[in-house]
Amino acid sequence: MPTREEILAGLTSLANEYSDIAIAWHIIILMLIAALFAGWKPRNRLMILLLSTLFLSVSVFAGIENNVFNAAIFAFLVIMSIYTTLGTGNGLIRGDRSWPDITGLSLIIFGLIYPEFFQTDSFLEFAYAAPTGLVPCPTLCVLTGFALLYRGFGSVTWSLTVVAAGIFYGFFGVFYLGVNLDWFLVAGSLILLLNTFILSRTASLKR
Repeated sequence: MPTREEILAGLTSLANEYSDIAIAWHIIILMLIAALFAGWKPRNRLMILLLSTLFLSVSVFAGIENNVFNAAIFAFLVIMSIYTTLGTGNGLIRGDRSWPDITGLSLIIFGLIYPEFFQTDSFLEFAYAAPTGLVPCPTLCVLTGFALLYRGFGSVTWSLTVVAAGIFYGFFGVFYLGVNLDWFLVAGSLILLLNTFILSRTASLKR
């Protein structure tokens, strides 16, 4: 296993060498948010597949950086995302505009301005070049946020997959890499876990 210093160096290298990719992801995510809030209601399966491209991006760039572990884990998350669409209802996405929305929006914003690894003297640059789509934790923050906003897109399996990844990488970031900001990902993942349990239980009682 790479040392803490090697992992941090690799993440820093990704965040700075491929900042143009991060900028592109910011534009794509903001366009998606704008479309959703403007009233676009895609199917659950389509949204899971669209968001799984973030998993794919992290996997590809981890591979470029020779981080075999992250490349394999995020490739597995892509496969799980595709697999879950087979058992997911293909209804239109649904959001309650309730308390999970606050957490969801906060996590998406945090993931898009994640102030680690990208080296700049201007905090404003984090708003469009933070390493979303390149580094695990900000990417998982964004995905957890979307899952909270839209009931996990009707898939308990996908929600729990995001939860498991978020808790693992959050704790790994905090306790091994010393990135205390990753507590936000841990907290968001636990809230998604609670919300998934509530929604699943409510759905069971209605049957």
